[in-house]
Amino acid sequence: MAHKSDEKPKLWLARRLMWADNPNTPDRIFYVLCVLCVALVAADVIHHRHAYSDLEATWAFYCMYGFIAFAFVVQAGRVLRMILKRDEDYYDR
Repeated sequence: MAHKSDEKPKLWLARRLMWADNPNTPDRIFYVLCVLCVALVAADVIHHRHAYSDLEATWAFYCMYGFIAFAFVVQAGRVLRMILKRDEDYYDR
């Protein structure tokens, strides 16, 4: 039985995941994440925290800490890749 391209898929999971086929989806996800990050930094101004140290009490500390931790993990992965990398024909020898 031929399936027309404009016909809706019959499986419920396929219908739920059709948004992922849209070519604009990565851009939308990026913009939603940017808005969420800005909202969380703005909430840092409003929200009262009980900090244990003076460094922790600085504005946007957790935002900066998270970004630095993420950048460290990415750079550590690059170093590990150089150490653990094998040639394409490593197992053919």
